[in-house]
Amino acid sequence: MNDGYHAVGSALQAVLHRLNVATKDVVHARTPGYQKHLLTTQSFATQLDKELGRDASLVRSYDATVFEQGRIVPRNDPFAMALQGAGMFTVQTPNGIVYTRNGDFMVDADGGLRTHGGYAVLGVNGPIRIDPASTGAIVIDDKGAISQGEKQIGRLRLVEFEHRHELRRVSDTLFGDPEGAAKPEPAAETIVLSRHLEFPKGSTVSGMVAMIDAARSFEAAQRAARVIDDTFGRLTKQG
Repeated sequence: MNDGYHAVGSALQAVLHRLNVATKDVVHARTPGYQKHLLTTQSFATQLDKELGRDASLVRSYDATVFEQGRIVPRNDPFAMALQGAGMFTVQTPNGIVYTRNGDFMVDADGGLRTHGGYAVLGVNGPIRIDPASTGAIVIDDKGAISQGEKQIGRLRLVEFEHRHELRRVSDTLFGDPEGAAKPEPAAETIVLSRHLEFPKGSTVSGMVAMIDAARSFEAAQRAARVIDDTFGRLTKQG
């Protein structure tokens, strides 16, 4: 009977994880640079060849990231940038360098190019800074070189990764590589599209379907738990 509770409990945990992931993907369907989650589930039987005993959940779920090229949408903003290719922007945070495909940037009062979270966008020579006193037009070429008027003021630090799957999500659109396992290198094949933003592929409809499916699976697991509980109760009364 305890095995039954264990099985249902682990299934409920996996379904909740699945529901949480589906919800995030729906909520961020219109977030620039967002990369969807990839959730896989394995039963105990699948893991049996790899493990001895039953010292963990009977059902496990694994969360990864689906790195893919999103939809490119025009945006009338000189500091809106989309990436075509596998590269990422480099951003400085208080906890170190992170990477993102969210090119929805802004300029602060001091001219610093920043994410909407307030983090500095890095160029090859440090943080990018726009001259707030200049009236020159901002132009960003396809290699990430930024010009203001007739003067080039910086070049975006764009990177590509030998092992992109090693990146770890630190927020909705930021990814870290604390161990250097992803092996970032200067981007060679990524193109910057100025005055554009990248959005996730697909629609909210598919995400809603995934949420409904997860909710139904949760209800089924709850019903199984009630059956086990009722059976245990009858057995207890019978002595």
